[in-house]
Amino acid sequence: MDYAVTRVDAAGVRALATDDAPPGPTARRWAIWLKQMAAGHEPCFGTEDRYTCADTGCPYRAECLRSRADWLR
Repeated sequence: MDYAVTRVDAAGVRALATDDAPPGPTARRWAIWLKQMAAGHEPCFGTEDRYTCADTGCPYRAECLRSRADWLR
């Protein structure tokens, strides 16, 4: 299964976070997406949307905007 994401599907996130989340740092991404959805926000952490993000109040902003190779997440 390919876990690279550009746009997040809320139903898919819930399913993967509960049933098929890969272990390690990527599991953190799924957990953050669930928290973003619970807060009523678009689950955008680590997606292509980060390049145009203007939400300076996001608690995950610094981590999300860090430039890292996908395999390191």
